[in-house]
Amino acid sequence: MIKSRKEITLQGESNNKIIGVYTSLRKSEKKIADYVLQSPQSVVHLSITQLAKNLHLSEASVSRFCCSIGYKGYSDFKMALARDTFLGTISNIPTEIEKTDTISTIVHKTSKFFINVLQEMPKMLDHEHLLKAISAIIRANKLQIYGIGGSGAIARTAHHFFLKTGISSFVYDDGYMQIVSAATLKEGDVAIGISHSGTTLDVVNAFKVAKMSGATTIAVTSNPESPLAEQSDVVLQTTSQEIPLYGEFMRARIGQLFIVDLLYIGVVFTQGDLARKNLENTARAVKEYY
Repeated sequence: MIKSRKEITLQGESNNKIIGVYTSLRKSEKKIADYVLQSPQSVVHLSITQLAKNLHLSEASVSRFCCSIGYKGYSDFKMALARDTFLGTISNIPTEIEKTDTISTIVHKTSKFFINVLQEMPKMLDHEHLLKAISAIIRANKLQIYGIGGSGAIARTAHHFFLKTGISSFVYDDGYMQIVSAATLKEGDVAIGISHSGTTLDVVNAFKVAKMSGATTIAVTSNPESPLAEQSDVVLQTTSQEIPLYGEFMRARIGQLFIVDLLYIGVVFTQGDLARKNLENTARAVKEYY
């Protein structure tokens, strides 16, 4: 089992896909995942038979692993792995902050970290799902947004954005209130659940209630195979890599905020003059009193 990010030498799309579904993989698949993450250069040169033999697993297990992380088969996976391994050798700049780093190095690494996250996001995001989410939000009679902890902060930001456009938006970062509010939803309403892992119990339970109430559910998560995703009509996937230093999964927060921004921009441009008028009215009111 991978115990720390320092053990992971693979970067790029294949790494994101593996980490994104790691918790939902079978025991045999996790064994393959660990091997790939630690020794991607060697896997590139192995046939499916050789890889299976090295890990004392069947070829069928390797094939299942490739499908589980989103590839058509071993050949498809190995092509992606070869590309990521090659790119990693020429552009892999470490982003973890070391105790001996100067302030200039910290600034450089942190900016590189933010840039990498934003470059990864378009690869992870399903554009059709994004359009569906924007359309559902615009048509919603009522919009409820759920999040706990760090994801709760992103939920409050989303609520603030949508409220200014004139959408009837509500935000809940308490499990009990999420359940109660979800029970009041009906067909034509929308619930957005934000959870990096997709396993936050309070948010998952609220989504179950929201679906039973007839609402459209939109998940913002790094794990498209998670319990939250299973309860969702639309899944917007964030980047899944994380940096231990940040603890609260800063990479996930950046990805979540990126999606919130896209939803907000999509709503504003789709609504056109109506959204712009509401934004002007709220800006004028805030300027007068604050």
